[in-house]
Amino acid sequence: NISAEDTQKTRKTLDELADNVIKEYKSDQEGITRIKGYLAQLKELHGRMLQALATMLSAQKKLNEYIQLQKADEVAVSQLLAIVGIEKEKAETATTSISKIYSEIEKYIKGDTKK
Repeated sequence: NISAEDTQKTRKTLDELADNVIKEYKSDQEGITRIKGYLAQLKELHGRMLQALATMLSAQKKLNEYIQLQKADEVAVSQLLAIVGIEKEKAETATTSISKIYSEIEKYIKGDTKK
């Protein structure tokens, strides 16, 4: 026969096991939610980088046209160079953000889930 004490120990062990499973499940859900958030951020940053690169490419084409036609209007060239500078800065900011997100994902994968 199983004693009342053994039954109680078994129940306690099963309760602890259930609590651990629930905690692990919640932890995984939090991790999944965090990864989904990172993915959304990465998609947004990717879009920003593509837009910045497209704008820089357009400005570069215009500069090339001016150079080929030897019609470089100083004001227009300055404006185009300013656009390229601004877009370059946007791309660099997005790259920095992507690196930070990558680090957070790497920490999560390695099990260091502290923020």
